[in-house]
Amino acid sequence: MGNKVKGFPAFQGFGIIERATLIAQYDARKDCSFSNFAYDIAIFDLSAENEEFDWRWISDRRNTELTIKESERFAPRTWKEWNRGGAEAVVRVKRRVTKLLTTPVKYQRSKPRSREENALKVIYAFYDKKKEHRFELLAARIVGRILKREGGDFRMGWVTPPSSDGGADFVGRLDLGSGFSKIKQIVFGQAKCEAPSSTTGGQHVARTVARLRRGWIGAYVTLGAFSDAVQREVIDDEYPLLLVPGATVAREVIAAAMEFGQGGLKEYLSAVDSDRRPEEILRE
Repeated sequence: MGNKVKGFPAFQGFGIIERATLIAQYDARKDCSFSNFAYDIAIFDLSAENEEFDWRWISDRRNTELTIKESERFAPRTWKEWNRGGAEAVVRVKRRVTKLLTTPVKYQRSKPRSREENALKVIYAFYDKKKEHRFELLAARIVGRILKREGGDFRMGWVTPPSSDGGADFVGRLDLGSGFSKIKQIVFGQAKCEAPSSTTGGQHVARTVARLRRGWIGAYVTLGAFSDAVQREVIDDEYPLLLVPGATVAREVIAAAMEFGQGGLKEYLSAVDSDRRPEEILRE
């Protein structure tokens, strides 16, 4: 433009324009406002093509001698699916960048024959098939440790009776700030003493999310792992949900047992299980 190179164009993908909005912008150099357009573009997934774009498709689209069907012989799979499904198919064919933010299941599990793996076996054996021992108490403590380490003030509320939990296994409160500039948020927790080799499905997480109210924070603790699909759903839908897999449980319990300093893991778990003094803290 004007005999000058403008920018550094690079191909980043293909898709469709979902909406165009007329906006006003300010040019600081000229000290004036001007009208412009902002476009929302749905970038389509190219994973079926190994992230390679076949430019023969673009050439065929310019060829007026080809029919629409013939011009799509080199088209990406997601483009064909969108043509068949229309607007409703956009959600299915969009590129999901959040996949890169997920943690593979193998990294949510403890390494074989490690200290953490042994700790998970002890925890699972302690709580499995013993109604008098409740994994919810341990899960609540683990969530509290994580939130406190990140700068929040977690206060334990109560563990709900199994027959009337309303979807929650434990309830707590997270305080942020101090004095007048302080907010209190309810922590709605779910705990699953599942086998360390298990993988939590979306239906269980969805049950927890469905009960979250405005301003609440959810927490889901398991001895197993969370599938990629579950993680993507939490990220894509921006659920305020803390996911705590088995490897994290093991590390937190080992650290807590060392701080407890009165025996080993079993002694610490017994001490946690005997601490059944719920406090009414949400209205303080």
